[in-house]
Order: sequence, then structure tokens, then C-alpha cells
Amino acid sequence: MESESKGYNPKQQPFDESGGVYDIIQGIYENAQKIKEISFNDTLTGFENRRGFNRYKNSLKTEQYPLVIFTADLDNLKKINDNPDPNLGGHTGGDKYILSFVKFVNEIFPDNKKFRLGGDEFAIPLPNSDPKEIETIYQKLEDFNNKEQNPNKLEFTHAFDTASSNEDFYDALKRADDKLVEAKKIKKSK
Repeated sequence: MESESKGYNPKQQPFDESGGVYDIIQGIYENAQKIKEISFNDTLTGFENRRGFNRYKNSLKTEQYPLVIFTADLDNLKKINDNPDPNLGGHTGGDKYILSFVKFVNEIFPDNKKFRLGGDEFAIPLPNSDPKEIETIYQKLEDFNNKEQNPNKLEFTHAFDTASSNEDFYDALKRADDKLVEAKKIKKSK
């Protein structure tokens, strides 16, 4: 009796496209592709991770510069994660906090690639950036942070810097990070 399953069938040729080794190889290839894609993405946010960020940097073309790098760091995430009250915190509360930031960022940057570089650190490259557009975005971010009420009392610190070439990309990210650290110090001192 012939088997109807798509697995091994002793009457089929081993390299026949109707089953056998071909199906096994196809399955291995498809799984490898899925694993590769997972390795570049953050499962919570749907943003690419640091590995994806590095891949993106390496794919940039000269005509995409100057490129502004927006960086953000969520405020109070550790405090939320460490809060034992399940209604206010814990890691579920922290995830909700992160996802409210994701929703906000997707509204501000609907067409841009977004990256989660670490737990509460994010980066969004803005290729061929227009200074007026950056000014508008910056103002939206400031307005949101200054609101009396915002979703989940979301607070974040942000900074921008400009990369003029591929060689300058990581230097621009470092400058933006330095600005971010300084802005957090100022925020905490108030």
C-alpha cells in the first residue's frame, strides 16, 4: 500500500521532486531561512535587532547620506519591571510599556526601519533627511514627552545625530548616544 504522506516513500526516486530527499532538503532550507530571519528581529517589538542594524548599515548606499540617526532610551523601564504589583509592573508591565513606545514610534516614523538595540534602547535611521522634517519630528517628540497625560505615562529620552558617510555611521551613533546620556543626566537632575 502506497503512503499518502509527503515523507519517505520507498517507491520514489530519492531526488525526485515529488518527495524523498528533495522534500527534506527543501524543509531544511526553509527552516534555515526562518532561523536567519529570526536572528535579525526582536520578537516583542517586531523591530530589527542590533544584528539587523549592522546588516542595515552595511547595505546603505552613498546616495542615502546624509543620514540622521534618531536614538531613544525608555525612562523608568527597570522600575516598572521591578515593581511586584502585577497590575502596575513586572515584566508583563514592562513589555506593555515597550509596546506603547513601539506604537508611538510607528506613528511618528511609519516608513522608516526601526531597531531595538538593547532592552530599552532604540535607533531609527532617517536616510536623506531634510532638516525641516527632523525639526518637525523633534518637536512632536518633545510635545509628546511634555504632555500631562500620555499612554501608560510613557517617558523616553531621545537624541539625533547626522552621519555624512558610511564611515561616519557608527561615529554618529556614538555621538547620538553621548547626547542621550547627557539628556538623561539633565532630566534626572530636575
